[in-house]
Amino acid sequence: MIHAILESNMRSAIANPDNQFKDGSINWNFVDADTYHDCHKLFKDSETFYEAWHDIANKIEAEINPVSDEVQLEMDI
Repeated sequence: MIHAILESNMRSAIANPDNQFKDGSINWNFVDADTYHDCHKLFKDSETFYEAWHDIANKIEAEINPVSDEVQLEMDI
């Protein structure tokens, strides 16, 4: 439940234009600040908060920038 609340807050913070660079990429420092302010009291300590935060951030990054596991064949011409 707490993990879901943090993820929801992170996704809201990511959608906030103030938390994006001019090129549209995510300013993770600002997302961190927003979500820490809103959610850190739900966790027993900062270490536990950041373990969950990094797990969710990695998940979101993978969604935004998926890595293909397909083998790409190249042919010399």
